[in-house]
Amino acid sequence: MDTKEPPSSKVLIIVRHAHRDKVLGHGVDNGLSEKGKKQAKKLLLHFLESYPDSVPLILSSPKARCKETVEPISVRVKVPVKESDLLDEGDYVERRAESFIKWWKEKGPELTIACSHGDWIPVGLEKATGVSVDLEKGGWAELREKKGKIELITLIQEP
Repeated sequence: MDTKEPPSSKVLIIVRHAHRDKVLGHGVDNGLSEKGKKQAKKLLLHFLESYPDSVPLILSSPKARCKETVEPISVRVKVPVKESDLLDEGDYVERRAESFIKWWKEKGPELTIACSHGDWIPVGLEKATGVSVDLEKGGWAELREKKGKIELITLIQEP
């Protein structure tokens, strides 16, 4: 009898940070606004609906607004948010996005959540899938890798 294992696949959820608090100014590493905190809670609810029994690796840009966006998921599943400079905004975003996608394809676990910025996300999605898509703040792009091919399977612009 020929018993083949089902093809393995893994998922990468890319989240754009939620709406940030602009009280301190635009160039400051500030956290989420009240609107952003509501968006982060909606992301948690969507995650629990989609992956009710899963424990993901949660990665974030070092910026406060990114960490705070995925914090509700982190608290709920009881895993820490790990910072990754590869997810940060600014200079060399193309090189960092390419390095992150390469790492995820080669070493990423079955389920990864990565929170980043508006300049990183279209580049990261293009490096992964060949398609550049902008995400709104608090948006969610779900990628599935199967047999070496990465596909965009879900896109939510507003949680």
